Amino acid sequence: MSFIQTTTDPCVYRSSGGEAVYLGVYVDDIIVAAQSDNTLAKAKKKIGSQFDIKDLGRLHHFLGMKVVRDEATGNIWIGQPAYTESVLTMFGMENAKFSLTPVDPSNKLVKATVADDPFDQHIYQSAIGNLLYLSVATRPDILYAVSNLLGKPLAWKTSWRC
Repeated sequence: MSFIQTTTDPCVYRSSGGEAVYLGVYVDDIIVAAQSDNTLAKAKKKIGSQFDIKDLGRLHHFLGMKVVRDEATGNIWIGQPAYTESVLTMFGMENAKFSLTPVDPSNKLVKATVADDPFDQHIYQSAIGNLLYLSVATRPDILYAVSNLLGKPLAWKTSWRC
C-alpha cells in the first residue's frame, strides 16, 4: 500500500508518495495521521479496502494514554492521568503535594544504615517500575528523579517512604 517502515521506530510507517500520511501500529490498533482531512479520509479508505477496520473517529485514547487536541492552537497533549492516579493511590500518595520540579537537585541520596527503618524491597521495586513506565511513556519530567533511584542498593533512602 506504499507505506514504508521508518528507521527510527519499527511501529511507525510513512506513505511513500504525495502528502505525508503516518501510521502508528501496535498489534491491531492503528493511528492514522495526515495534514489534511481529505488525505486522512483517502488513507482510511485505502486501508479499509485491504483490511477489516473500525474507524473510532478522532483519537482520544491509545494504549492507555489520553490524547487531547486543542483545535484552536493545534497543540496536542498526551498523558496518563488515570494510570498516574492509580500509582499514587497504590503507594499511599494520593494526597501528595504538586511540585514543578520533581526532585530537589540539592538533595543527595545517602546509603541507609542499620539504624534506619527498613522497607519492603518488593514495594520499592514496584514503585520504581511504575514510575519508570510513566517517565518513559508520558512523563519525561520525572526521568531524572527516577533514574537516580535505578540501580541503587535497595538500602538507599529517599525522601518518601514506601
